[in-house]
Amino acid sequence: MCNTHGAWIDRHAATRRLKHLADTARIRMPRMHPHMLRHTFVTTMLDASVSLHDVQIAARYADPLTR
Repeated sequence: MCNTHGAWIDRHAATRRLKHLADTARIRMPRMHPHMLRHTFVTTMLDASVSLHDVQIAARYADPLTR
């Protein structure tokens, strides 16, 4: 994810942006963080019977044991 200047943002800035978007959408969740979105993405793909290989590629995981 990039900022308005095109530079990569750090994990703290990503968390702040996610919390701001959640507040705007009136989503209330304790301990919301960007990795949670990644986890949901992977879980949803696996639940939809997407092949493990395709999930690895989409999530940029090198090893299926990566959590």
